[in-house]
Amino acid sequence: MTERQALNKKNVNLKLYVILSDVLIFYMTFLYLLAARSHFLESF
Repeated sequence: MTERQALNKKNVNLKLYVILSDVLIFYMTFLYLLAARSHFLESF
């Protein structure tokens, strides 16, 4: 494997990592909002 290929592979892994972390943050926010909403509805 050439150095360039290794670099490309690393960049792809980095992109995947960034996408995964974005998805995770979005998912956590969604769950938090859902929990907050149900809690808010219960308090009425």
